[in-house]
Amino acid sequence: MKHVAICVGHSRPDDKGARSVNGTSEWDYNEVVSELTGRILRSAGVRVTLYDLYQGETYSAAMGWLSQRLNELRPFPDCALELHFNAADSPGVEGFEYIHWHTSSQGERLAECLVKAQLQMSPTQKNRGRKKANFETRGGAFLYKPTCPCVIAEPFFGTSQKEWDLFGREKGQEMLSIIYAKGLASYLDFSFPLPYVDSVSTTNDPVPFSSEISGSIDRIEHELREIKKLL
Repeated sequence: MKHVAICVGHSRPDDKGARSVNGTSEWDYNEVVSELTGRILRSAGVRVTLYDLYQGETYSAAMGWLSQRLNELRPFPDCALELHFNAADSPGVEGFEYIHWHTSSQGERLAECLVKAQLQMSPTQKNRGRKKANFETRGGAFLYKPTCPCVIAEPFFGTSQKEWDLFGREKGQEMLSIIYAKGLASYLDFSFPLPYVDSVSTTNDPVPFSSEISGSIDRIEHELREIKKLL
């Protein structure tokens, strides 16, 4: 059985991460996404372990606690994904990126699978690509302390009104859960009946943002109907 660990970033006490343009924290947003992603993966027969409350007052202590939990899991997880969203001082900064440890070939492959899944579901969004982390990278401890391949997900900028309009609503959270599930399915080589996703155009031709949102919502609603048949 495939086994995935889903970790909600900023899960230690008094740390809810960055805030979106409407004040929603990373933790509050991703707590919902983690549950939705878990439901999709379980419907495909994947074992899911969720961590949404880290122990430890500092980041270092929390990562030490989390890595120990991950390394002790049996069966051993095939990979771990930590959920975030990005933030910037400028409201014009946007796009998605997936971060992996610089020496981890499997982490790099997982990041690439997630990039491709997001390109397929959100083709007009700016692709910031795979990013390599090292010991100087902020938040990098999640990527090297656990033994299993790990990736940090930064699927959009919460400080961008444009991207919050796309991902901030319930339908956006549902779309993101499908992106994660599809990327993990590609990495772990399992499948579930989401035929409509495979037919989504991957063109990067610019379209009006209102059309992008409308098209994404239509895709999400179709995918949810397919998923609910499995639950």
